[in-house]
Amino acid sequence: MAVLLRFEVQDQLHQPVRSFEEPNDEPFIGFCRVAKGLGVRYVDSIGPYQDSMLNSQQLQAWVEDFPGAIQSELLSERQRASAQRVLQAAREAEELAGYLFIYG
Repeated sequence: MAVLLRFEVQDQLHQPVRSFEEPNDEPFIGFCRVAKGLGVRYVDSIGPYQDSMLNSQQLQAWVEDFPGAIQSELLSERQRASAQRVLQAAREAEELAGYLFIYG
């Protein structure tokens, strides 16, 4: 059973700035499973049935780690596209000194 993940970029005061939903075939969960093996930090806490909130330190790690992982041949095109969307959201949240909230 697929789970719909939702992402919310928040500012410093946890006010929503932008939100989006993942496709229902869970490409980001698939990316996280592959990325963990590639050494991407903080993806092991992302799951289909739990909420996660990334702070500035975690966002910085994703901004550093995702570009290399996105190039992996182990990813499908849908996983790669999903990771690109989430990377953009992480960059937005980092620029706001805010948070990225992920809920399923």
